[in-house]
Amino acid sequence: MNEKLNFLKKYVPFGEMVEILSNFENLSNHPIPQYWRDAFQTSDFSKRKQIILGEWKKYLAEELSNTISYLEEFSEDIDLIKIGNNYSLLYSIRTYQSQSLVFYEGKMPISDREFTDHFNQFKLELDGSIRDFYTHIHAGFNDYTSKSMGLDDLDMIEPIADYDWEFEDQLTNDISCYYNFFSNGMGKYLVLDLSKPMSQGGVFWSKDELPIYPIPFWDYVDEWIILGLDF
Repeated sequence: MNEKLNFLKKYVPFGEMVEILSNFENLSNHPIPQYWRDAFQTSDFSKRKQIILGEWKKYLAEELSNTISYLEEFSEDIDLIKIGNNYSLLYSIRTYQSQSLVFYEGKMPISDREFTDHFNQFKLELDGSIRDFYTHIHAGFNDYTSKSMGLDDLDMIEPIADYDWEFEDQLTNDISCYYNFFSNGMGKYLVLDLSKPMSQGGVFWSKDELPIYPIPFWDYVDEWIILGLDF
């Protein structure tokens, strides 16, 4: 536990503290989802994992089927952590290919209003599946150290148009409703055009090549998370 905590401390924002919670007798005092409370009431890790991944399956069993299967098989531990005033789940995953231990952080889900208000526009197509992930499962799920190779934390989801791109003069589409939802940490992104339904709004975006669209957004997310784990 101390070794893991010391590792986590290396990657917290300056001035913040990180805790791995271990006393679960008074979980009602912590503002966390009920299924998190249920999961940490048991000391049986297999039951804990079943409860947590059961929530994934409840909302995105089809969209993230490969990710869920991977977490079922290769998660060695799931901790409840607190960074500053914010709660998260920390997934300890022993990767299949390299047998490396990696940590993925799943931020606490947010309210539907918080999710909608983040985008500050009323005519966006906020698909039920992406909404479900952020409001029921995690408001961001990505590598703890790099903050990439997973769905971005809510505060990292930004309009693509806020940045300068080398090929801007070659773009033919209106990108004012393009928002990044996934970064591979090396200049490639999975983007949603929130002016369109999910089935038409997926975009592969790169810092050095023209975007490709439409793409099956969830298929790419599911594949890229596995690639991030088994690099």
